[in-house]
Amino acid sequence: MKNILTLAALACFALSNTANATVRVVNNNNPSPGQYATLAAAQSAASAGDTLLITGSVYNYNSLTITKRLTLIGTGHNPSTPNPAPSKLDDIYFSGAAANLFDINIIGLDINSINYNVAGTHRQYVSRCKIRSFIYLGDSQDSILIDGNYFENPGYDFQTLASYDYNN
Repeated sequence: MKNILTLAALACFALSNTANATVRVVNNNNPSPGQYATLAAAQSAASAGDTLLITGSVYNYNSLTITKRLTLIGTGHNPSTPNPAPSKLDDIYFSGAAANLFDINIIGLDINSINYNVAGTHRQYVSRCKIRSFIYLGDSQDSILIDGNYFENPGYDFQTLASYDYNN
């Protein structure tokens, strides 16, 4: 009985920590069925821990400077739908205190580059993305998992890596 009560208490705790997370839909197609037409507007409205669901589009979403813990989810680097439109961005940068830039997930986007330019960012996950240029790993990042991505531009170190775990 004690184990069941402990398990129930842990389940309630886990649900209370994730229950406040919100999924915010970003769609820049016109007319836009998404809650937000730009990534900047969605990030401004988001709280730490929220998810930005970025729909496929014929239009580029431009660049994003991440300032808080978020999950970005797109359509994948090679969507297999009747009208395959990727979730395409220019560049992703990081800004602000490194203490706020952890547990960031970047999944299924078509991105020019990702620039880890804030020292101390940690627990980052990049998966199923198409990287057109590069991922820049600056100084003092740790626990960055780069897994299952497609690197388009030959000549960069990560182009042939299917999985790379960068730990200092």
